[in-house]
Amino acid sequence: MSKHLTGRADIYADGVKQAMEDGASLNPGGYTREHERHGDQTYFTKTGAVPMVKGNLLHTADTDLLAIAAMENVTIQFQTDNGPKYLLRGCSTTAPPELDAKSGKAPVEWACDSCVKVI
Repeated sequence: MSKHLTGRADIYADGVKQAMEDGASLNPGGYTREHERHGDQTYFTKTGAVPMVKGNLLHTADTDLLAIAAMENVTIQFQTDNGPKYLLRGCSTTAPPELDAKSGKAPVEWACDSCVKVI
């Protein structure tokens, strides 16, 4: 069993590596559970959670903010530095990335249909 913690991830959108700040996040989706107590028993309801990828784009001369804002139905690969890879399908940006010209960064978020671990 490896004890190497994930330190960063590379993100690809339709096979094109995105220039991203370290610290991107992956939510694989699934369910959120709302728990409640009745007498001496705990019950819950489930609501579907959307698979998401979030991070900050590093804006360079090659970064096309308009193309990223227009992304719909793309495939995202989230590849960690310690090996695991995740493939997310049916992804779309949730909002246009807003560039901070002082830092050269633009937050981006993709909402997806599905997430699977790639072996």
